[in-house]
Amino acid sequence: MTLALALAGRGAGAWGISMASLAATAVAFVLLAQAAIVTPARRASPPVRRANIMPAKGTGWRLPRRFATFLLSVPCAAGAAVLIALVVRQWSQAAGEANANVLALYAMPIGWAVLMTVMLMQARQSVRLVMVVIPILVAAAILWAGGRV
Repeated sequence: MTLALALAGRGAGAWGISMASLAATAVAFVLLAQAAIVTPARRASPPVRRANIMPAKGTGWRLPRRFATFLLSVPCAAGAAVLIALVVRQWSQAAGEANANVLALYAMPIGWAVLMTVMLMQARQSVRLVMVVIPILVAAAILWAGGRV
């Protein structure tokens, strides 16, 4: 597959890579559809397991903790990602204003997604708080210093 993409890219550039990827995706779809059609359906019972969405019987809902997790991982992490994007924009001004704006527009959602993912993998709120406060403080200090570190 890599060789086919390289040859398609060499012959027709980005268009060739797109068409080779489209062909590979179409072949994969046909193979999966054929396998789904000929495979008999299983008559197994659904698995008995909890998704842990609802609290166990006898325990509380822990709403303040859940609300704090939401606040830290959504608006606070988004604010940190915006500050990181502003730092990226400031550091990339030498590449031109348009390029700096595009880099900032890419940096914000990527930074937010990475920060939220890492934060939500932590078990303790204190670690989440530190993980959002440190980027905010560092980015704010860099912006305050005018981009000079």
